[in-house]
Amino acid sequence: MAILDKETVKSPQRSRLGLSIDRGFLHVMVKDSIADAPLYAGFPLDMSVGSESKALEEIIYSNPILLSDFAGVDVTLRSADFILIPDEAADGGIEFCETLVNASVADGDSERLTTIESPIGRCGCTLLAKESRELVDFIRRTFNNPTIKHSLAVLADHFARNSALGSSGKMHVHLHDDSLDIAIFGENGLSLLNTFAYTDPMDAVYYIMATRSALDIEQTSGELFISGDPQLRNAVTPILREYLGYVMPMVLPAQVIRAGAPAMEAPFDLTLLMLCE
Repeated sequence: MAILDKETVKSPQRSRLGLSIDRGFLHVMVKDSIADAPLYAGFPLDMSVGSESKALEEIIYSNPILLSDFAGVDVTLRSADFILIPDEAADGGIEFCETLVNASVADGDSERLTTIESPIGRCGCTLLAKESRELVDFIRRTFNNPTIKHSLAVLADHFARNSALGSSGKMHVHLHDDSLDIAIFGENGLSLLNTFAYTDPMDAVYYIMATRSALDIEQTSGELFISGDPQLRNAVTPILREYLGYVMPMVLPAQVIRAGAPAMEAPFDLTLLMLCE
């Protein structure tokens, strides 16, 4: 894990800054345009200061190199409150999107929450997520024209660009230590995109099999690619192979392999966003 300062980040003007706020951590990646390997650092968010945005502020101002004039700034957030809508609906404007998401999630407090839009390429849909207004406002005040995306949209966009769509479908599963992201593609594009929390690897197997069943994907058809935590992959893959015809680890993009350890340490959505877009 790198130390981020003027010695390691020598040319912010030719570098991109990526931030991922997830599970009580701020993950930071800096990618110099002329280097294969990025810099990566992770910081725990101290929630005792009162809120996620205040904890983020503490870290940012304790690491002033993050306030440099970067060539671009990308941020991923991971709210559990989101919906998918057709791109045609997203074209209705932010007020219409706010109405849709407020009507669809349990907490539609417009004073405390705001909506972020994350289009998913090749899928004809946009992910709308409710996020802390205080957090989003701080990010937009602090950085020059940052792009803010939901982490699931980043994953789905990458999977879509690497999925040859067909009637049998293709399933991608990304495992975290406490949840799994599932994206399923069929002949008409994205069929399902969601995150499921679990405490036992067998719960992960259940969610994988249940989502396939809900979409009538045959056990012997449809490819299943697994990425994420290696220990969890090793736990669930043999079990899934007892029931499914094609279960394989996801092949990492060449850019990620070339980047080495920093890309492997960072959250997968941040790595994809910084190295593969």
